Amino acid sequence: MGHVIWDEMHQKGCCPDENSYAVLIGGLIRQDRSGDACRYLEEMLEKGMKAPQLDYNKFASDISKTGNTFILEELARKMNFVGKFEESNILASWVVMMKKNAKRREPTKSASQFI
Repeated sequence: MGHVIWDEMHQKGCCPDENSYAVLIGGLIRQDRSGDACRYLEEMLEKGMKAPQLDYNKFASDISKTGNTFILEELARKMNFVGKFEESNILASWVVMMKKNAKRREPTKSASQFI
């Protein structure tokens, strides 16, 4: 229902405020839709709004399940750019952890593969 209201606000030219974004993002995270939440969080930052108070560890954990480090890297960079250093550091640490885990899972090439 939140998405329907959100889309209707956009169609009527209403500009959602920071509280509306925070409620929508929080709801998306609770519904395990962190990818969508990330998109709206980036939209907030692009509009110059303050980042909402979220559990960024849980947020990063949910996104890490997708295995896509690009989303977190980009968001960490944007958070750093707007001065949200603590949040940026949390997201960046998840990126490092995801990359380490990915390297451990990569199969090593045996000598027979090189012949």
